[in-house]
Amino acid sequence: MLTTQKLKSHIATRKCRIIVLLLTALFGVTLLHLTGRTPLRTTDSASSQPVEEYQSRVVHQAVEEEVEVVAPCDWAKDDHSDECQQASRKGLVGMGVDIRKLGKGKARYEVCGFKKVGTGWGAHDLCERPPSPSEICVFYSFGIDKDYSFDTTLDNDWHCHGVLLDPTISHSSSLGPRLTFFKVGATLLDAKDLGGAGADMRGTTAEGWYVTSVPSLKKFLKHDKIKILKMDCEGCEYALPRDIAHEDPTFFSYLDQFAVEIHVSKAWIKTPEHVHYLGLLFHMLTANNLRLMDAKMTACGPQNEKPG
Repeated sequence: MLTTQKLKSHIATRKCRIIVLLLTALFGVTLLHLTGRTPLRTTDSASSQPVEEYQSRVVHQAVEEEVEVVAPCDWAKDDHSDECQQASRKGLVGMGVDIRKLGKGKARYEVCGFKKVGTGWGAHDLCERPPSPSEICVFYSFGIDKDYSFDTTLDNDWHCHGVLLDPTISHSSSLGPRLTFFKVGATLLDAKDLGGAGADMRGTTAEGWYVTSVPSLKKFLKHDKIKILKMDCEGCEYALPRDIAHEDPTFFSYLDQFAVEIHVSKAWIKTPEHVHYLGLLFHMLTANNLRLMDAKMTACGPQNEKPG
């Protein structure tokens, strides 16, 4: 059995790695119907045919691998309950299984229709799901550094309104016709973790940073739905599920795509609490119909390899 402590020990013995994940709500209804749960959202009619083609493959896969169904825990009530701790452990295992499955067949890729958004280090893969003419497209982009080509592409190609955030660098408040920049960071599990692996990051000290939780930002900006959430902010991924549980338990029900970098260096994943919330994050995503479409693994920079 994979326990939290065993996973923490396993991570501690490996070199620093960054896992880049893309999750989308495209297959949510089909997969939830297979498990007998009520979907939290519906898909548009234009995507019904490819989803139906994918469904038969999923049925056979679920039968062959005896997929275990985990009921959503009530994270809004107590995100450390026995049920949520169990869900967290199963979330970690389930995400590992999903990543492994990506190497088998191309069913998800065929339905998703990948689009490389941006160039160089600033690029991220998304599913080709542009907004409808009547849809208001809003995206949040945490961690842009000097390369905001991802955001510029969404502005130019999809005419999306973007909120760009990074506390480590200064930019003009307007980076495009529909792009607004804030020198603000995302919350971490512990304030002392701000700044990354060392006492400073990219020449800026963590002291004095303005930070916000993702749910608080959404509430402040009065956005009902987010088209894309991109997070590459060195450790903020561990605080996200905590903030959602405490501030906006249904947050993921109103998100279409989630592109995130998971940093598994000991510089960021330091305690059993970090492991718990990482598993809870995966559980929340699954419970809200977001499914893994793509996963990549890359090395960290030399300065962040040192902690292990």
